[in-house]
Amino acid sequence: MNGNPFYQVERLIAFVQANQWQVSALAMIGLGIFAMTFFSIRNRRLRIMKSVFERTSLYVKVERGKRVSRLYPSLIRYSDTVDEEYDVFEYRLRPGMAVQEFEEKKKYFESAFNSKAIVNGKGSWLEIKIRKTPYQGLS
Repeated sequence: MNGNPFYQVERLIAFVQANQWQVSALAMIGLGIFAMTFFSIRNRRLRIMKSVFERTSLYVKVERGKRVSRLYPSLIRYSDTVDEEYDVFEYRLRPGMAVQEFEEKKKYFESAFNSKAIVNGKGSWLEIKIRKTPYQGLS
């Protein structure tokens, strides 16, 4: 202690300097875990939406030779800040898709997110709003 108010800080700096490779490796691992967690939580809702499209056949099949591809609606924008109450998904529909198909499958979106869903659209533009707060259990 020696009357120095920054004694502990000096000890910490000396420790970091003596073990800089280990501290750097630990910091990189922590940063990687943080990035994976952040992007996983952010993209979780997008993955759920795509799985709903896949499981409810909301895609267009395209044959390319012997191979068959599935074309899903093209994501224009996903925002959780545009509306305070809803997450907003905006899509461009592929040729062969209609807004009415998505309106008919609204109950599947509500079930997948356990929340209220609103489906709007016109032409090849589709907007799906999912309420941020889930349904509450029966009381």
